[in-house]
Amino acid sequence: MSNDTIFQLRPGRSCGACTACCIEPTIDSPELKKPPGVRCPSCTGKGCAVYEARPAVCREYHCLWRMTLLDLGEEWRPDRSGVMVVPEERDIPPGFEPFGYRFDLIGPPSVGLWPAALTWDPLVILMATAVELNIPVFLGVPAPPGHTGRKMFMNYAMVAGAKAHNLQQLRDALIAAYQEGVHTPSPEIVFAEAV
Repeated sequence: MSNDTIFQLRPGRSCGACTACCIEPTIDSPELKKPPGVRCPSCTGKGCAVYEARPAVCREYHCLWRMTLLDLGEEWRPDRSGVMVVPEERDIPPGFEPFGYRFDLIGPPSVGLWPAALTWDPLVILMATAVELNIPVFLGVPAPPGHTGRKMFMNYAMVAGAKAHNLQQLRDALIAAYQEGVHTPSPEIVFAEAV
């Protein structure tokens, strides 16, 4: 299956009022530099003020909710679910499929609490299904605005719960990973000066 096949946009689906990709990811391209967790200056909160002339890096980016690769329903739209699902091909340990998924929690981190998404059955079940199929899954834990979030590899922590189909064990693994990620110092993003 080619990338052209798996990365097709879902017909009839648009971002609507969701602006998660205007805030959450790091963007470091010649036309736009934006640290993670910081709203793009062109984002009005209801959309992009320069949408028709937006940079190529924005024009070409789509989270997996917009694509046909996974069958994510309307409830998975990032601003509704609190999760932005993105493809992941980096930092995959040996013995796993070369392509996986990162489930980025959106919004600021919260020490002592955890986002409701971590106990949301559709998220827990989708991650567990991927783990059972040996597909790498990561939990993206947000950091303070402008700092690098943590990418927690979840397959080892979730494999027992996935095999047992034990939702509580799976939720506990996600919550533990979130708490570890929140308490791990995160470096501030500093962009290189243009030459």
